[in-house]
Amino acid sequence: MTFQKLRVVLPTQILFLSLLSPVVGFAKNSDKEYKIKNTFHSDFRKTPKVIFDFQSSLSFAPQGKGKELVESYLKQSQSFFEIDRKDLKLDVVKKSITGSHYEYSQYYKGYPVLNGAITVSVDKSETSLQKVFNNTYPTSQEVSGLIQRHISQSRAYDLVWNDLEVRGKIIEKPSTKKVFLATREGLRLVYQVWLAVESPFGYWEYLVDVTTGEILAKSDRRITRRKVQFFNLNTSGAILDREKMFKKFFARSKKANSFTDSRKQGTGLVFDPDPRTTLGTDQISDDSSASEFETAYFSRPLLGLSFDGQKYHLKGPWVQIADFESPEVAPSTSETGEWSAKRGNNAFNDVMTYYHIDKNQRYMQSLGFTGSKGIQEVSIEIDSNGLNGSDNSHYIPSSNRIAFGHGCVDDNEDADVILHEYGHAINYSINRNWNGGDTGAMGEGFGDYWAGSYSISIRGGMDYKKEDVFQWDGGSCWPGRKMNRMSAMYDHGKTYRAHESIGGGIQSDELWSTPLFQALLTLLEMGEPRENVDRIILEAQFGLGSGLKMRDMADAIIQTARQMHPNGPYAQVFTEKFLHHKIIELPAANIGLSGINIKDSGNDGGVDPGEEVTMSVNLTNKGNHAAVNIKGVLSSLSDGAEVISGQSTYGDLTAGQAGGAQTVYRWKTNGDLQCGEEAKFALSLSYEGGASSSQKIPLSFILGKAQIAKASQASSLEIPDNQPDGLESKLMVNSAGRVSDIKVSLNIEHSYIGDLNIELIAPSGKKVILHKRSGGSQNNIEGTYPLSLSPAEDLKKLTGENVSGEWTLKVGDNAPRDTGRLLSWGLEIVTGYVCQ
Repeated sequence: MTFQKLRVVLPTQILFLSLLSPVVGFAKNSDKEYKIKNTFHSDFRKTPKVIFDFQSSLSFAPQGKGKELVESYLKQSQSFFEIDRKDLKLDVVKKSITGSHYEYSQYYKGYPVLNGAITVSVDKSETSLQKVFNNTYPTSQEVSGLIQRHISQSRAYDLVWNDLEVRGKIIEKPSTKKVFLATREGLRLVYQVWLAVESPFGYWEYLVDVTTGEILAKSDRRITRRKVQFFNLNTSGAILDREKMFKKFFARSKKANSFTDSRKQGTGLVFDPDPRTTLGTDQISDDSSASEFETAYFSRPLLGLSFDGQKYHLKGPWVQIADFESPEVAPSTSETGEWSAKRGNNAFNDVMTYYHIDKNQRYMQSLGFTGSKGIQEVSIEIDSNGLNGSDNSHYIPSSNRIAFGHGCVDDNEDADVILHEYGHAINYSINRNWNGGDTGAMGEGFGDYWAGSYSISIRGGMDYKKEDVFQWDGGSCWPGRKMNRMSAMYDHGKTYRAHESIGGGIQSDELWSTPLFQALLTLLEMGEPRENVDRIILEAQFGLGSGLKMRDMADAIIQTARQMHPNGPYAQVFTEKFLHHKIIELPAANIGLSGINIKDSGNDGGVDPGEEVTMSVNLTNKGNHAAVNIKGVLSSLSDGAEVISGQSTYGDLTAGQAGGAQTVYRWKTNGDLQCGEEAKFALSLSYEGGASSSQKIPLSFILGKAQIAKASQASSLEIPDNQPDGLESKLMVNSAGRVSDIKVSLNIEHSYIGDLNIELIAPSGKKVILHKRSGGSQNNIEGTYPLSLSPAEDLKKLTGENVSGEWTLKVGDNAPRDTGRLLSWGLEIVTGYVCQ
């Protein structure tokens, strides 16, 4: 899928990670970028997205069983998640091996909020909460598009049709509905339009403003095995008439496929999993003679075939071969129930596809995912010869269909490709909101793992390039992918989309498949069954939603492993593999200062040379693990400062908790330190708290009472868009003296702070850079340099500058579209110190 820079407002509640990826923009053709008129931006949530530890996160006790328990939780946690319970609608209750998952969609003013949802999971007894995945949006914003007159559904279709310049037939039922889209201006009512056509080829999703008809975003939503290849079957001639093409499509639409009551079993020739793995060699290629493949064929049973009284059809309870994309090739049939076709005959591709997907579905059922717990337990429709013959395959979420291309090696001659594409169907069956965040790379990585897990279970699979995916299709026509990319490292601040290069010749897909597959190999070496590993990875996907990051999914896998095998090695092995790639962080306490209270013997609020000081140090646990048995030891780092009483104990601190020392520290200075000089100390903390057990915090105190010059202004000034010179705001400071220390307070409202450069200029003209195009799509800058905000350059560059005169703040915007305002700024300058 091709992405264009777009930003949407994200819900205000995050969990371990942040969320939903942008709505996708798409290029109309290779030469012209599709321009998006409206820009959206990311926002940060205030509370966790995934919650496992309810003991620490809840200050109340939900009551009841099953739905009653879930409703009790939602009602009591409205303020925690900043949602109104009345805006949530229970859509479905999914069952899985470990429990039940109550999935609610978010609505506002009667319309659904795009991707807004919350899922509450309970255990098998339905008496205790298991986890919560929150992806709801704040609705206390202005709403656009409710009062004005709406364009018609037909008009929305026309706008999409003309924008695409359709010259090919419709290949899927068009659909549209009104939904709210979260933008920086507030919720915006839009038409979500789905239109699949053969030219320009794609399964298109559009977002069209219901009031203005403005196209806000569009994307091709099919999920491809490799980077998408674009082709148009007809790029010349007039744009087709939409109304006529709609009528033509609905006239030819067939009724849903039906099956005879009697099921039949047949047989067919297949590769299992592929000829190179079976023969143990990479010397065989697409151009090899037919005779070289003879020993790679296996006769396999074809279960659940449909029989119409005369012919057997590859239409079963879990898969059915169809023809919905070009080229037009009718599905093969058999009068005897036997398929003897080999490669080069599309009947072979039909059988390969049917056999491997049917077998894989039955395998999942054997793991316990059947009936109310079923995954993709439907007859999925598959075109074994689609994509106009290109060398690619894709899964289509909107209609739950798969198509395989026949460029170079036919994609469905390789079981890895077949099961990889079926892996996407598995993701969407478990999680209907599988989109955004890192789901692009994770979906590809899971599909690779799922294919690899099957391949190594087949004879020869452990011996021939077991860590490679698509050994036949990829090895012949494109590089394929690997599941041993041990050097790949995760950056939680990035978004990992499908098939993206992450450096070192590694793709984003491989960053996710590698720890999964390496965990499988390790557990197999330990004598653990493959089935248990597959079961954990499938089960972990239940109860989640859109915007998943790799860390979210990794945490869910580890948690699921603990639940399903509390005494087994599974959780530990998964933890080790995810840690290797920095996908997860071990729970650990992280102790930081929350405040220092000092009392000097002179009692004037300043520490003077020769005085004795009583000091209480307050701490905060900023980590995600409790810290217990906390002890502090204060030591001096200055010759002129002496510790009199340097040991103290603290109460235990849970994650996020603050607390003070149970005893105070005492120290004093002597004549070796003069007024304005620093007394330096180190506070060494030891504790029990997960991965960390000790920390050293530097402390320093300047002797004397600071003489401070202050100046500020609160005039709201517009920042010129896409103008690096931007605006200049000036402050006059009339105090005498030179800069000893300086702090800069700043409040800027801007929708994309990665566009901004910000400088502070002293009266002499000397400059220091506060902000240099960092922060990406984050919005707004509010705080104080260098306390709560980190300057791009050290403010000590201004030490010694004359304080008196005109100080200038310069704000430049270096990219178009996103805009903002300077709301206020101020200076606090220390000019010196006075001692008694």
